Amino acid sequence: MKRLSVILFLLLGFSIQAHAQAIGVAYERQSEDPQNGFSARLEGELLSLPLISLNARAQFGFFTNDDVSLNVDQNSMNNISYDASTWDAAAFLIGEAGLPLPINVYAGVGFGYSVSEASLNGNPESFIYQNITVKDVDESSFIYNGLLGLKFSTIPFIKPFVEWRYVGFSNEVNSDELQAPSRFAFGINLEF
Repeated sequence: MKRLSVILFLLLGFSIQAHAQAIGVAYERQSEDPQNGFSARLEGELLSLPLISLNARAQFGFFTNDDVSLNVDQNSMNNISYDASTWDAAAFLIGEAGLPLPINVYAGVGFGYSVSEASLNGNPESFIYQNITVKDVDESSFIYNGLLGLKFSTIPFIKPFVEWRYVGFSNEVNSDELQAPSRFAFGINLEF
């Protein structure tokens, strides 16, 4: 049974790759904690016109900060630390300008789902830090995205890119620490 599930997983992976036109990875930095993350993406062309193409993208991201230290009392050395992580999955529709230049501009919109977790290290259940109540958090939300990017086409099959993405939450999350209004991504796509 275990061998059969591995074979089915590999066949599914190869069939997805056969229909994808780009596979990519990126380092991402967002404006709120956790700030550092990575993403993986599969992208395929839906429609191609002379100067623009419409693409679909599936993207998965993970952000983490471990052992972030907060100085609770500035007059003492009492520090409290926490661990935070966020993962998300999203689908995008992207329009890309097909100009005969080594740089292509693209923009898109998307929707997805995000899960954020933060846990305090040590004993406190919560505390006040810079007028914000910090406590253990386990939240999830539907998200919507808008993105702008540049893709560099100087090397065949290898396309470095830079991307800015706005992330909005469908419901008000309780912790200001885990909201992520914007992200910058630097990565590489393998196109075939």
